[in-house]
Amino acid sequence: GRERKAKELVRFLLGYKQGFVVPFVSVYGRSGSGKSTVVKFVCENLDEDISYAFVNLRKARTVFGCANLILTELGLPSLKSAQGINTAIQHISNAIEQRLNNKDDNAKFLFVLVLDEFDVLLYDKRGKPSDFIYKLLVMEEKLREKGYLMCIVAISNNVMSDYEVDDRVRSRIGTSEVFFEP
Repeated sequence: GRERKAKELVRFLLGYKQGFVVPFVSVYGRSGSGKSTVVKFVCENLDEDISYAFVNLRKARTVFGCANLILTELGLPSLKSAQGINTAIQHISNAIEQRLNNKDDNAKFLFVLVLDEFDVLLYDKRGKPSDFIYKLLVMEEKLREKGYLMCIVAISNNVMSDYEVDDRVRSRIGTSEVFFEP
């Protein structure tokens, strides 16, 4: 019953075939509307040229915890908070680059980082969530400069404009949205 929503998401992701990908897609709607299921289905069935990581941020309490969940999902060990968020971002970037730069015949052309329960990240007032999102978006830009394509898919209950993120983040995330009505 969510074919139209799946097609909307596919339309955003298939731009990689022309060398362009929307860097950030906000998928939002009420709990139980099928957001996570549809995003996972699209990522699993879209194309063999795509690699993805599906990270449920509900398990984290802090921004650094979110970074560690992403690292774990990418097959890397967690970092200690003393190593800092910049080190975590660098490790995430390196892992994505490795996934896309696979020397086997099955090299990937697009990496999709799905951050489920994205709003959890925005509740950590001490960890500067806007800063973390900004660093993820800058990481995406740097990967693109190296010839790697990446898209961040944020799944939450509310549209991104409902959350307090600073202007530099707001201007980079754009308006790529998929709304799941109840």
